[in-house]
Amino acid sequence: MSIHTVRWAALAALLAAASGCAEKEVDDGFVRGPGLKLTQLPVPAKVAIYDAALKTAFDVGPGLTLLLDPRLLPRTTGLGPGTPVPKNLVAALQERGVVQGLCQPLAEAAREAPQCEVANPGYIVRFSDIFLIRGDSVQVHVAVERFNTSTSAKSAIMRFEKAFQVVGKGTTWRVVRQGRVTLRWSETVAIAARHL
Repeated sequence: MSIHTVRWAALAALLAAASGCAEKEVDDGFVRGPGLKLTQLPVPAKVAIYDAALKTAFDVGPGLTLLLDPRLLPRTTGLGPGTPVPKNLVAALQERGVVQGLCQPLAEAAREAPQCEVANPGYIVRFSDIFLIRGDSVQVHVAVERFNTSTSAKSAIMRFEKAFQVVGKGTTWRVVRQGRVTLRWSETVAIAARHL
């Protein structure tokens, strides 16, 4: 087991322990949602969960441009290839205004922020699948990367990632805890977890 897997497992254990779940030994090889199963939720519920996570990560308002990376985060370490976000979920995220468009960064190891074809600079968001903790409690990861436009100043790369515990039902969800994660180029390292 790599040190990255150990650190991610520790982050997951902190979130699970904080939610009152019994701590389990993680041996499935996953670093995002280790020991957890995928949820089977309808699209409106998924949109509400992702929206709740973003509203915790950002001061969301009309001046903030958020674009969706159309790939889900892999369950393994890093920001490598991921399965496509289902088209109906992409459409619902845009219709609800959770994101304002799509943009896929070209390379994980780039030294400059990616360029997206929109009017204003902002952030690319990339979601994980939604993992079931228990009952009405789920976990989701959100990776964020700043982007440039063709007319903006060329910003250096900036990334961060958080894991969120979200509770609710239907289309009403709220974040109750979050784990802070940092990304060091192509290396993913969990550094801390804190309660909201």
